[in-house]
Amino acid sequence: MRVSVGVVGVCLALAGCQSFFSAPAPVASADAATPAADVPPHPAKVSAKPAAPAAPVPEVPAPSLILPFETDAASVDAGIVAPPFPAGDPRQAAMLSEKAEVDRLVASGALTREGGAKRLYRFAAKNDLVKGKADEGFWQTLIQTYRNLDDHYITAEDAASDINAAAARRAAGK
Repeated sequence: MRVSVGVVGVCLALAGCQSFFSAPAPVASADAATPAADVPPHPAKVSAKPAAPAAPVPEVPAPSLILPFETDAASVDAGIVAPPFPAGDPRQAAMLSEKAEVDRLVASGALTREGGAKRLYRFAAKNDLVKGKADEGFWQTLIQTYRNLDDHYITAEDAASDINAAAARRAAGK
């Protein structure tokens, strides 16, 4: 408590000294027709001359991570469906590597398809690939679809149509 009071006191003292030692701007008398030429203007009143407007910099939009895609029953059965990336995205190689590992684990029986979809979702979220409600909705639909497919509630054709509908909603931004 004493230290904070001391610090506040020192700050107030420094602020008071600063205002005491700064010179006020000269006040021109009402009788003088012209201001004194030998008195320099106060630094606070000197304004920088406006610079010539620079040429506008065109904004280049960032590549959209939401690309429309469709899948089929064979792709759903072959492995976990992951959304495509724009060309040249540096995160594409890492996601494809993780997808290959998940597909290998699913094929060997070490991981369910629902677990694989959850693992890909966590990877995408960790690498900032899930942005907004549209992406969240897509991934939750993907996880639920693979859960239903694992439990034999739906067929691969139904799963593909559910994933396609979720991808269309994602591309529309809903």
